[in-house]
Amino acid sequence: MTLLDLILITKILGTGAFVGLPLVLLPASALVARLAVSVAAVPYLRLYGVAILALLVGYSFGFSPFIDGEFPWGVVTMGIVSNGLGTITQLLTGGFRTAKGVTVLIAVIAAALLFCALNPSLAIRPL
Repeated sequence: MTLLDLILITKILGTGAFVGLPLVLLPASALVARLAVSVAAVPYLRLYGVAILALLVGYSFGFSPFIDGEFPWGVVTMGIVSNGLGTITQLLTGGFRTAKGVTVLIAVIAAALLFCALNPSLAIRPL
């Protein structure tokens, strides 16, 4: 287990549980009520949920058993861009006001992945 493994586990479980799976599995009525959107938006929300789950599959390729001692630059860069721009988007649009927990989670993940990129040997060293 490495620092990067812990970050990826947090990202995958948190995003899967609180974003991806709810968008795919919640009844349409629940999505409409919780997200204050019209029923017409539900197919797009479902597609977004599927895209999020696919992104999480990509993150799984950064786990230490798969990287064999090499730092997974592609996975880490993907995470920095995804989580960093997600945080910026939440801040600029005011979305953080209604999704504080998600905003904090993605901001912490972005910062942690940036730390890993700046310290790759530390990030993949066994704990």
